[in-house]
Amino acid sequence: QSDVETMASETGKLYRVNYFDNEVNKLKIANSLWLDETAGDGGRVSYNQDWVLSAAADYYASVYEAEFSQESTAQALGQWISDHTGGLLHPSPETLNFDQNTVMAIVNTLWYQTQWSEPFDEDATTTEDFTTADGEIVSWDFMHKTDSLGAVIETEEYTKSAISLNQGKMIFVLPQE
Repeated sequence: QSDVETMASETGKLYRVNYFDNEVNKLKIANSLWLDETAGDGGRVSYNQDWVLSAAADYYASVYEAEFSQESTAQALGQWISDHTGGLLHPSPETLNFDQNTVMAIVNTLWYQTQWSEPFDEDATTTEDFTTADGEIVSWDFMHKTDSLGAVIETEEYTKSAISLNQGKMIFVLPQE
């Protein structure tokens, strides 16, 4: 078996082991190929059929015919992203602008949803100031929790801790500055 075949096989296993979707937890992974058969200079583009079939079969990729010069492709791609993230992400066609030489796009989404293993107390939530990346100060709800069983690792560069989820744990890393 070649390295490429081994990678395809192992990637498929990884996908199947990690994909779950039930009433409480979900980890939904979606892959897609968007192929334009016309190059930016008007020439024809051909794709290796075996590679496209392998992407669909081994990597669970949906394959779409695209015309990146048309706004309808950006609309369809935005809708695909929205559909595969439960509507949490819905990019507008303006944000999905493509270079005139684009002939292929590989798009992946990951939708992870679970619950805290021990829910936060709603009465402990406070509204406080939060500074955004661009320096704007906004009021936001902050959840608070004290956990005597939790561990905190503090170094000169960062502080790290984790909170258990129904499926795994969420790790928080904050820089000392």
